[in-house]
Amino acid sequence: MFDKIGRGWQLACLSLDVLRANKVLLVFPLLTAGSMSLLFVSFMLPGWAIFGRYMHGASTHTDQLNGALLSFLFYWVNYTVVTFFNVALMAVTLDRLEGGEADITTGLSRALAQWSSILAYSAIAATVGTVLHAIEERVGWLGQIVFGLLGLAWTVSVALVVPVLAAEDAGPFEAVSRSAGLIKDAWGEGLVSAGSISYLTGLILVAVALLGGGAAAGAFMHHFIAFGVLLGVLTISAFAFVLLVQETLEKINLAVLYRFANGGVTPGYDAALLQGAFRGKN
Repeated sequence: MFDKIGRGWQLACLSLDVLRANKVLLVFPLLTAGSMSLLFVSFMLPGWAIFGRYMHGASTHTDQLNGALLSFLFYWVNYTVVTFFNVALMAVTLDRLEGGEADITTGLSRALAQWSSILAYSAIAATVGTVLHAIEERVGWLGQIVFGLLGLAWTVSVALVVPVLAAEDAGPFEAVSRSAGLIKDAWGEGLVSAGSISYLTGLILVAVALLGGGAAAGAFMHHFIAFGVLLGVLTISAFAFVLLVQETLEKINLAVLYRFANGGVTPGYDAALLQGAFRGKN
């Protein structure tokens, strides 16, 4: 656990240095969050009636089928939107790491150029995720372990799909194959994530929630309503900002790992640290 936190601290510090010099990268997670909010509202409206009947035990077989299709469609579209902006972010990040001056327009243009591959890959990822989750819910504990491991294997094998789509003219299946091949060549087989920036930022989020939430609750208990509301807004804002920075730092780290897997060197990043990004399951 402490090893993971330590690795997360080192990666966060290194990636933060990159982010300080390239603050434009923060725009893409903001675009992702805004698009996902609009997407959620657009899907919530038609799905609300089905959900209401389900909660009252009045759902029909058609409702269940429509609900499943709506859930899959939401998963697919959501994955497509997230992947689109991640590819745009990755394109700019990779260019900046090479010393270039790519901007927001450059990133969006690259994502648009890969639009068909992004859409198809998202369909593949949504299908795999839905199938694994559906099967895992219907099998015993041993089956849940097996399909849980399959899910982990899939997650690791596609870890570099986004940088592949951003840097190479790869189709969806080629991107998956290329990602898996890069990881196998650089780190081996039978791998799981060995720790990332999320371990550190997770602790920061807990601290923000406890301190900010506790302070706001204390203000309300002592009837300082306006002050409590202010503290609540500040806590939520701090929470959102940490998540925004975390997402950007993770993508910077992913770009560095992609360069590392291709034999590239990123100044400041120690090879041993990057080699420890994945480890064997045993």
